[in-house]
Amino acid sequence: MDRTLKCIRFQIDQIKTSTIIFFSIFVTFYILLIVLLYSTTSGGSSGSVNGDFAFAAVFFLFINTTVNYPFIYNNLLIFGNTRKNINISFLSSAAIISAIFAALSVILDVLNRAFLPLFGIESSDLISALFPYGSQIMLRFLWFFTVMLVVAGVALLFSALNYIFGKTFKRVFWTGFGLSWVFIPFLLRMNGFPVIVSAIEFLVGRGSRYGILLSSLNFFVIACIFGTGSFLLARRQPQQG
Repeated sequence: MDRTLKCIRFQIDQIKTSTIIFFSIFVTFYILLIVLLYSTTSGGSSGSVNGDFAFAAVFFLFINTTVNYPFIYNNLLIFGNTRKNINISFLSSAAIISAIFAALSVILDVLNRAFLPLFGIESSDLISALFPYGSQIMLRFLWFFTVMLVVAGVALLFSALNYIFGKTFKRVFWTGFGLSWVFIPFLLRMNGFPVIVSAIEFLVGRGSRYGILLSSLNFFVIACIFGTGSFLLARRQPQQG
């Protein structure tokens, strides 16, 4: 357990500085956007802005995880940690970072709804659009948290595959990504659009009074699947140079 905790602390230290810089840049540009919008409207009496920090956070979380994964994994192995401890620490760190980003998303969301109307600016956000009954802070935190967990799980699985298979995985991934732009429009023309819409509505629990809870549960299950896949894949992962 002590080894695992040390691995977690090492990973948190690696992402701490970049997270602070990312958050500072986001807040700075967001404030500038509000000032610009206020100054260009008639007395600040109109205009709207979407301040979902989560949109930017999911990209940062994925990129940061995939970029730092080889460095963290190699260094933790050099320090004499077992692969089991390392992989548990990856999952634990992902949960901690997801919780931090979810908390920041909720805090900024609350501040948006409290202060933007004072400047005559309407605040819009994704949760309000999807879940009319999802205004409670804890429900918003739970939803953001599970979404971040999914992103972290995908990033860990992607990183493990890339670490093990290297260029082969990259070729297969980008080939599949390119072909998807061919087959998805084809599926849409074959009446696949209603099926895709139905799947998305089921995933987010659209139309249900408890949709935000159902959506959070769905995302949590998906996150567990990706996290388990990354853990099993990396159990005997060789060290790369």
